[in-house]
Amino acid sequence: MTLGKKGVVWSTAKPVKLGNALFLDFEPGPAFPEGAQDVYYPSIDAHAIARIWLDKDELTIRFLDEKWAWKQIHESKFSLPYVDAPTALVVTASTEELRKFVTAHADDKDAFSDEYRLFRVK
Repeated sequence: MTLGKKGVVWSTAKPVKLGNALFLDFEPGPAFPEGAQDVYYPSIDAHAIARIWLDKDELTIRFLDEKWAWKQIHESKFSLPYVDAPTALVVTASTEELRKFVTAHADDKDAFSDEYRLFRVK
């Protein structure tokens, strides 16, 4: 994710329901929403997936954990195709493969571990 001038992360997130689990599919946001700024080049437009829980006025977001994925890879347990990019793990799975994978791991708090909570203020 790229931080804007004011420390804002620009992304678009779409909710997806798979079985009984809710996810957010994050994709790149608008290019230069605050005007021209320095960016890394070349860059890869990619998606990020997060498991979400909605409870009244609270939204909990847990992103797929890259360290967990690397551990699975080293133990030959990671079933998705990937590329070891210089700065990150890039999963190259099809939408169908990714949906099956995240559905199978939907309740694994090690797989989805970086937690963020958003609260509705009334």
